[in-house]
Amino acid sequence: MTRMVDDTISRIALANVPGVGPATFDALCRRFGGPDEVFAARGDELDRVSGIRAETAAALREPGPLLDAARRTADELGREGVRVVTSVTPEYPAALRALRRPPPVLYVHGPLPASDEPSFAVAGSSTTSDRGRKIARRSGAELAEAGWTVVSGYARGIDEEAHLGALEAGGRTVLMLPTGVRAFRLREKLDRFAEEVGGRITLVSECPPDDAWSSRAAVLRDRLIAALGRGLLVVEARPDGGTMITFRHAVRLGRPAYVVRYRRAPSGATGNRLAIRAGGIPVRSIAELRNAIRARTLPRKAPEAVQGDLF
Repeated sequence: MTRMVDDTISRIALANVPGVGPATFDALCRRFGGPDEVFAARGDELDRVSGIRAETAAALREPGPLLDAARRTADELGREGVRVVTSVTPEYPAALRALRRPPPVLYVHGPLPASDEPSFAVAGSSTTSDRGRKIARRSGAELAEAGWTVVSGYARGIDEEAHLGALEAGGRTVLMLPTGVRAFRLREKLDRFAEEVGGRITLVSECPPDDAWSSRAAVLRDRLIAALGRGLLVVEARPDGGTMITFRHAVRLGRPAYVVRYRRAPSGATGNRLAIRAGGIPVRSIAELRNAIRARTLPRKAPEAVQGDLF
């Protein structure tokens, strides 16, 4: 296996320093010129960087253990088939650069969508109705059959069903993980697709590889889902849940954000009406959604009303 270049190692090391998130990573690199220069900075220079915690500065003063750990991590991941994709490598998804704070390092198992490949995000509550799960699964299948890669967050409920629908239809799906790639476990519903991990199932995470789930990681992951999809479908949203966070990111990024409009909204979809009022594009049936997704250039208005069973 080809050894990773030092720049990648230094980026892994800096991204994994406690207290260094995307914003701090960016601030440090802007201040000193890059990760290598950050590790070469004097202690008093680090102390003068605004927002740097004392424990973060202390860790940066002793870069040897950080860099050694990053080299071991990179070598181990390479043997496991996981690639380290940094913000300065050609494979880094151009769609993520639209974010205010793009992740500096991604851990990826499987093919990333190419810049010209249509990818569509699906989001929804983890505590959802039977109707919502059916819509998510059918939507994932419709998207896959129309040639779209389905992007979602692999939470239980809507996300899981959208991934499953895409795979059952013979398509591809990207699992944006709120954990490290090594903490990933395929759940029972997708277990029959275990051999597709690294192929039709792509794992993507910005978390350190062994990190367990955290609410902070889940919230940060939501922006990646919105950015990687050319459009977003909200199936069921709670007013204060992560789906609304994903929706707001999509709107800020200028992505068409479709929202299921129910005749009688389930209890888990009380945020759908709020999303439509905030600029979401209502879809009332699978037929209307199909009209939107069959076009590679997504319409930015409500699809033309067509015959079909209403949600």
